[in-house]
Amino acid sequence: MAGLDTEESNATLLGVDESRCKDAYVSVFIPSLTREGRPVEAAYWRDEAVKVMSCLFGGATSVSGFGGWLDAERGGKVKQEAIWIVFSFINDAEWNRENVLQLREFLYRMGRDAQQGAVGLHVKGEYLEIPSRSYE
Repeated sequence: MAGLDTEESNATLLGVDESRCKDAYVSVFIPSLTREGRPVEAAYWRDEAVKVMSCLFGGATSVSGFGGWLDAERGGKVKQEAIWIVFSFINDAEWNRENVLQLREFLYRMGRDAQQGAVGLHVKGEYLEIPSRSYE
């Protein structure tokens, strides 16, 4: 099977408007437990993240998972929990100051209300962790 002609982009071949192409993504980790191990309304936070990110970036998808994190400030204990990951594909035009600040508002609210030690997200190849002191 021959490879694609490098003169034509995937968008062109598929009939997609080049200006709507997205070459990166942002993902947000949604917890199921507080830092102290009490359950939080994970479905609520997942749904809110999908709404916020859909409004900001044109769409969002959630997937369930399981993860752990090291609470170095509290004796180095590994804390494990079910999680949701909500992600949106983005382009440079969508990753702008206004959208970032609106996403930050949501992340701070979730971190504070869900009593998190930190809020994690992945943006354009970079993992970022917002410490609780930022939103308490």
